[in-house]
Amino acid sequence: MSHPEAETRAFRELRAGVLFEGKYRIMRPLGEGSFATVVHARHEVMDRDVALKFLRPEVMAAHPEVAERFITEVRVASRLKDPHTVAIFDFGTTSDSIPYMVLEYVDGRTLDEVIEARGALGKRRSMECCLQILASLEEAHAHHVIHRDLKPANLMVGRTARGGWTVKVLDFGVAKLVERAGETIQTSSGRQSTQFIGTPRYMSPEQILGQKVSASSDLYSLGLIFFEMCTGRACIAETSVAKVARFHLAEEPLPLHGIEELPEALQAIIHRATARHPQARYASAREFREELEAILQGRARGGSSYPSLPQTPALKSEPSEASADVFSGKGYVPLPEDSESEASSAAQRTPSGNMRRTTGMRRTTGVRGISSASSTPPPQRTVSQSGSLSVGELDLDLHSVARQQHQLAARQTPSVDDLRQSQDRAASHAHWRLTLASSLGLVLVAALSFALVSAAATPLGGATRAVVGVLPFLLAFLWVAFSNTLHFPDVTRRWLLPWLRRTSAASAVGLVVIGLVFPAAAAAALRNEALWFLGEQVSGAPLFLRLTIGSLAGALAGLYELMAGLIPWA
Repeated sequence: MSHPEAETRAFRELRAGVLFEGKYRIMRPLGEGSFATVVHARHEVMDRDVALKFLRPEVMAAHPEVAERFITEVRVASRLKDPHTVAIFDFGTTSDSIPYMVLEYVDGRTLDEVIEARGALGKRRSMECCLQILASLEEAHAHHVIHRDLKPANLMVGRTARGGWTVKVLDFGVAKLVERAGETIQTSSGRQSTQFIGTPRYMSPEQILGQKVSASSDLYSLGLIFFEMCTGRACIAETSVAKVARFHLAEEPLPLHGIEELPEALQAIIHRATARHPQARYASAREFREELEAILQGRARGGSSYPSLPQTPALKSEPSEASADVFSGKGYVPLPEDSESEASSAAQRTPSGNMRRTTGMRRTTGVRGISSASSTPPPQRTVSQSGSLSVGELDLDLHSVARQQHQLAARQTPSVDDLRQSQDRAASHAHWRLTLASSLGLVLVAALSFALVSAAATPLGGATRAVVGVLPFLLAFLWVAFSNTLHFPDVTRRWLLPWLRRTSAASAVGLVVIGLVFPAAAAAALRNEALWFLGEQVSGAPLFLRLTIGSLAGALAGLYELMAGLIPWA
């Protein structure tokens, strides 16, 4: 439920000429969506143009927790420094606790406005723009930031000082924020409307099903945008939510009218980027960028990995009762109570000559991850044309999407018993690995302790040094037997680990005592008789054993010699 008074107070400050926060002079409104309002302002001190973006009061009213998430997302998005990402300079809250952020101002138009005005941008310019978008996505994905709502309306096109085109990506933080804010929004009538988080025309299949999104989800959206830049045609001409969802979710390749007019190399890129399953798409924005750069620089592979794309007869698309605005990136989803007149008037707002709003489509077969070995073209993805379908006859409307999400979650969520068994198996494996490591470690430490301590104790006599050598091991055992480890039920934590640690400690104490009593004699014994316990079998001992004990004995002898020079009684 919105609060008109709060809205009035909050947006009274956004009138042209008003000085906001004592430093931002409001110039003019830039845009208004379902959850945010953007105005052009100028920083009075720095003399710099900025864009101020405010969350709408009704969004705050419907989701009180949104302010905290807003701050979190701004912190994430503010890490992005790529020149093709619209920078975030600052954020704060108004006197009415409405969050806002200060963004870089781009003097230009959104990509959807550019395509509507110009049509196709041309292959080279489309590739150059796509490379700039990929540079922004590459940095964002490296910071584990997924846009989730990439569309032409979120891409600003401006001019460089030399007259070239520059593209900047908008709304990294807000797109993530909106997805977290939930899937229902309270309307002014008090009803809750199921709503896609994102723009359905450009959403990846996993987003529609509510599955986990990844970098490949953004690349799917970019593949559709790249197609629109190259051809000037809408990637999907359907305008109803249900049909667009079915279009994305079908297993058959995605048909894109007019793609056959592009070079095969570009067709292959678009089909790979828009593959149905994430694992069939580009693994990263960098891989996408490198392949596009190779084509732009004339280094494309001699043979495309995709077969030629045969055409199929033209199919006529049905008119839809839903507004086209939601699919062109206007951030609005028609509610069930919206009148047919409102929907039709929204559709009529589109210029008749606009190729992106075309409803008649000639379908072409697309290839989604098909290898060159396949000689038979894949089946055509089509939307049923059997006449007007009612909501009940559709396989996939908004409610069935929600049901599929619940069913998928039920299939993927293991039972309590399964989780317990999995945890038990993991714990058992970890326990046996720890037991094996502890046992081997105890044997190794005991052997080294005996060798070094007994060799250092050689001045005490032949028989005595053997007793001194095993003394740390025996004392450590008694220490463990009377320690507070009795409460552990398993042998590893009750005996092996404590015995290992305390054998090491007792050996270190014994070596220090020997070094304090007769360091010079102990040093000589360590250099000459470190392997005394092997007797005449020294030459037959493993090389690893001789090198390990010899190197440790030599280091300890050097320490004893140093002590001998410092201790007066040595």
